[in-house]
Amino acid sequence: MKHITFEVEIDVADDASATGALDSLRTALSFLDDEGHLMDEDFTEYSVADIVMVDISDSNDWRKSQSITEDGPISWEDAGKIAADYELVLSREEKDGHELYIDEHDTLRWVEHPIRAQEIMDSFRAKDMNELFMNGADKNDPIVRELYKCIGYSLCGFWEIFYWEVNNERANEYVAPTKD
Repeated sequence: MKHITFEVEIDVADDASATGALDSLRTALSFLDDEGHLMDEDFTEYSVADIVMVDISDSNDWRKSQSITEDGPISWEDAGKIAADYELVLSREEKDGHELYIDEHDTLRWVEHPIRAQEIMDSFRAKDMNELFMNGADKNDPIVRELYKCIGYSLCGFWEIFYWEVNNERANEYVAPTKD
């Protein structure tokens, strides 16, 4: 048996996002059979070793590079300068008044609007996110994206849910509605 080692670099906004990225990587590699073997299309067997995080760079590097020194509100323009993924999200999302802020953990988040979030959940007759999607919600529906903004989702997580093809195979089809 041969041993193959992969090195993976993932840019994340903060240490908490690093954990999420590591979990996403584990999930992507979790298509193992009951004995822990990864099978490809030809049913060739592979063994996957434990996945460990080797290094996390200083999570404040992005703050320093953007001259951001404290928690609080941040403009869409400044947030887009932090990472290419953020720029992509903010360039494609409707400029609908949703604000961004940096929380105490250096996580970039949408400002919560719990009353509007509840209105959206009620419109789908859903008590939680699982029920929301079971009741016909679509990730490319602007109202679903608004819900994630209203619950204060992180911008990194927002990209992962709506713009990463692994989680939304129709991600490139989304076009933000225009205001009349």
